[in-house]
Amino acid sequence: CFLKMKSFSSSNHGAVQWSLTRQLLVSMILLIPFVTLLISFVGWYVVNTYTNPLMLEMKTIHDGLEEGYSYYQRHCDNDDITATSVEEITLKHVINNDTIHNHHQVAEASKEFTNLLMVHGSAVIPNLLQPETTTNLRNAIININSEQSVEEQFYIPEHDHRWSTNMGTREPRFDREDAIPTALKEIASHPVLHKSMEQVLGPNPAMIETTAITSEPGAVGQEWHYDTWNGGASLHYARSYMPVYSVFVFLQDTTADMGATGICPGTHMCAWNDIVDGERNDERCFSVEVEAGSAMMYHSQFAHIGHANVAQRLNETDKFDPSVRVVLVLTFASRPRPGLDPRQLPMGLTYANRWDLWGLTLRDVVKLD
Repeated sequence: CFLKMKSFSSSNHGAVQWSLTRQLLVSMILLIPFVTLLISFVGWYVVNTYTNPLMLEMKTIHDGLEEGYSYYQRHCDNDDITATSVEEITLKHVINNDTIHNHHQVAEASKEFTNLLMVHGSAVIPNLLQPETTTNLRNAIININSEQSVEEQFYIPEHDHRWSTNMGTREPRFDREDAIPTALKEIASHPVLHKSMEQVLGPNPAMIETTAITSEPGAVGQEWHYDTWNGGASLHYARSYMPVYSVFVFLQDTTADMGATGICPGTHMCAWNDIVDGERNDERCFSVEVEAGSAMMYHSQFAHIGHANVAQRLNETDKFDPSVRVVLVLTFASRPRPGLDPRQLPMGLTYANRWDLWGLTLRDVVKLD
């Protein structure tokens, strides 16, 4: 009797297992078309709600581009270069720990900085980053570069002996001091830069590029260029494309022999490439030689160049050698306003933002943890 009960119990247990397995298989078979349908619906919603309207606006802009032409017929020459030294485009108001909370001082400094941007297309803020943050950030970027292949980086002209770092806000393997989020917060929360950026781009602009450009001795000079194309940017087509501004933060004392960025102030108003393609008076265009932690904000249609790095290495085996020039690059644009502002981002930028940085705004960066 005992053996019969045991046999019955075993067979009953096997039947229960088979029943559960069968139900699971049936459920999975039914679940697959449901999940497929759900994914299809989400895809349809995203395409019809966001992608198609954006593509339609881009097509509308492209088809009616000539009707929206807004640039006056003006050619530039060397007399249109508005400054011949870094001092002329550098903020004179001193913003430090004693004045950073003085609203009147900040307002006056922001007014001066914005005016420099409008007149020259560029402006410099000395000592934007704290010295410790500057050093730690430079080291972190060089550490990332040492393990990134060219294929993993963003495009940059004349890539030999140059890096265009693909990085996020957190890089724990390379940035043990958390210098990247610390630096981003210091930049975005600087009262003068923050206020001026919102004055020229509107409230809470979007961060559309986050990278770093590094050049070591041996990097050849680039050509003079703008970051955005004349045929697809705001100076020619102000009603079709929005303006874009970049911030270069220099992470070491930077001299001309290190390939310091060369600039021609005033060329943000010269949309015919007259200065870039024509004869330049190199005594008027100059290199941005600044102290570590200083920053330059500039318009995307502003003539500039990465010069050759011909500095002498102090130590051939030291990747942190002072001759290596590292620049943090952040680019901002007005936030989209569907139904209110049809302008698109200009053409030509690399938009070097890793996917996990998409959608970040200036105020988001201020609140980075």
